[in-house]
Amino acid sequence: MEVLSTFWYLKKLPLYKTTKPYIVNLPPSYIPSGKRTNQECAAYRGIRVHDLRMAEQVFTLDRHGFEHSNTIPMSLKYEDFFDPVKVEKVYCESMKATLLEKTGAESARLLHHAVRVVFRHSHTQEQHLSVVSWADPPSSPQLSRIPARE
Repeated sequence: MEVLSTFWYLKKLPLYKTTKPYIVNLPPSYIPSGKRTNQECAAYRGIRVHDLRMAEQVFTLDRHGFEHSNTIPMSLKYEDFFDPVKVEKVYCESMKATLLEKTGAESARLLHHAVRVVFRHSHTQEQHLSVVSWADPPSSPQLSRIPARE
């Protein structure tokens, strides 16, 4: 499946060579200058977005710096992904072990993971869950585990 989308990227302004781009998520009345951001972004339209699940074998760590995997061993059930303690102890440890095995690295740490639940508004109200993790350093592989609910 493929859709066209718009991606927004930070403009390459000289300002960002000396000042870090920022966004302040406070009400304007709490910010003395009232300026909530110094970011300027540019829209890139017509970007083709592909469903990664249709091309699982296309991406490799060596060539692309990431790969998709549905084979990360773990014992979590679908419902367990709603328990932060279980996710941290089981999912995150499985991800670390997979990163070590796939890359041959001496150590790995997960900086962030996100559990996203999407409800599709249809006659079935089908619920989908995906868990995405980011590894450190940025050049490390990004592996995702998407438990299928059948």
